[in-house]
Amino acid sequence: MLYAQWLGEIDRGHIAPVYLLVGPETYLQREAVDTVKSRLLRQEMEAFNFQKFNARETAPDYLLTLVRTPAWGGGSRVLVLENAAGNREWEKALVAYMENPFPGACLLITGGEEVQGTGTLVKAGQKKGWLVECKPLKGEQLAAWLRQRCHWLGLTMAPAAVEYLVATGSGDLAALAEEVEKCALYVWPEKNVTLQDVQEMTQAEPEATIFRLVDAVGLRQIGEALVWLRQLLSQGEPPLRAEFMIGRQLRLLARAGHSQGNPAAVAKELGVPEFVARKLGRQVRNYTPAELAAATERLLEVDLKLKRGADAPLVLELFLLSLAPGSRITL
Repeated sequence: MLYAQWLGEIDRGHIAPVYLLVGPETYLQREAVDTVKSRLLRQEMEAFNFQKFNARETAPDYLLTLVRTPAWGGGSRVLVLENAAGNREWEKALVAYMENPFPGACLLITGGEEVQGTGTLVKAGQKKGWLVECKPLKGEQLAAWLRQRCHWLGLTMAPAAVEYLVATGSGDLAALAEEVEKCALYVWPEKNVTLQDVQEMTQAEPEATIFRLVDAVGLRQIGEALVWLRQLLSQGEPPLRAEFMIGRQLRLLARAGHSQGNPAAVAKELGVPEFVARKLGRQVRNYTPAELAAATERLLEVDLKLKRGADAPLVLELFLLSLAPGSRITL
């Protein structure tokens, strides 16, 4: 089935025990994994019941025994297997498993570049209706995907706004997904996105850079954060604003780590959109509570140095470097 058809099945609550994700659009394969996780796993259980494996480094017997192991704490288990396509041992084992899959797990097999109709694994997936084709999206398919992204974020995007993003974008799904999230933040707490909103947001270059900077901080991708910081400052943004946004992200992460309840409740408590609360819930795992507390303390020193006229780019870069795991950098 095509990816759009698969999304419809998922939205109707029909989740199969196995999916074979094939095709060159790897972003859709990653999105499919995230979609199944969000449907089957509570966020606090993801660390226990979600695992990813590489077929080149894992024996079939080990994984298929694990798949049949009941989930920790009840519910479902989600497992991802990469690079199994074309491996005869793996294909034989997976085809046999597909005849009698464990109902308490969902196994997603990713990494197939093309649909090879003669392959035994592909044939088995097609027969069961579990093969999902992840092809590049164009035209109305791309527009439908954008509307679905908006729906997941609780947004309604005007048809003219959808058409504008499709027409002006390169077709890069990761970039378009980022644009939708930026629009959601831009109009929040409103839920309707107009053509004017999209045009203003896509033209606000510093805002886009800030979005990427704080995301990199949350992911603890310090190299990426340094790139976006330098770009932000080169765009003429005041260093104190960069410091404020970095600090805000760290404070949100700290609060998310202490918050209880579902994403909707956490979003209300933090005063952010629900999709941001979900993202914070994932990102906070990159830091310990002690690391976030120490980083917040160091930000006070950063603020003082900036207000006293210190070399702003150097101070901010040193602070970002101090966030790296095991860093001993001092300001």
